[in-house]
Amino acid sequence: MSTEPKRLKWRTFFLVFVAGVLAWFGLDVARFAQLCLRSAAEVGKQYVPANPGSEAIVVLTGDRGRIPRALELLRRTHTRLLIVSGAKKGAKLSDIINIQGRAENIQQIWGKIVLESQSASTFENAVHTGPILSRYGVRRIVLVTSEYHLPRALKIFHEVLPELEIIGYPVASSFADISIACTASCMEGIYKFVFEYAKHFAYMHKFAKKTVNNNPTQ
Repeated sequence: MSTEPKRLKWRTFFLVFVAGVLAWFGLDVARFAQLCLRSAAEVGKQYVPANPGSEAIVVLTGDRGRIPRALELLRRTHTRLLIVSGAKKGAKLSDIINIQGRAENIQQIWGKIVLESQSASTFENAVHTGPILSRYGVRRIVLVTSEYHLPRALKIFHEVLPELEIIGYPVASSFADISIACTASCMEGIYKFVFEYAKHFAYMHKFAKKTVNNNPTQ
């Protein structure tokens, strides 16, 4: 008896399975891209604080432009506190600002800025920022980060700090330069999108699931 029909059946099943996986993967990438585009559409919109005295700004270190935008927001809104989360241990605020590529006169707002240097990931940003916010009695924060990073950052902060009201504040990056033109900025934007999607996929599908320590040391 010929085994060809059986082989054909399994080959067909395998091809259908692969096609299904690729289709699901394509839809997942498309959904993530839509989240990033929605975030990018919010870049440049003015934020008006409800109560500057009870709010805080949290900026996550990374792309150039995040910290200058956070400082600009701090000056404009007169918010009581700015937390720079993810700074390298031993780093000075002036050094961080210089690395970002802009010189800022921060003498007038120096006392409002707190550096958090224990974090090495977005999850840890949320975990280690929480106690600082509790210490200052903050119940509402503005989360500043790049537009492509904001969807995952918001998800993590909401899960780790469910008691807080969290407003996303996206900052433009090279993600906005993605186009059919193969420029250096475009390629950088594509790299960031792919790398962020991988981390988004891992977190959303629990490959990066972590246990939250309710009392992390500061």
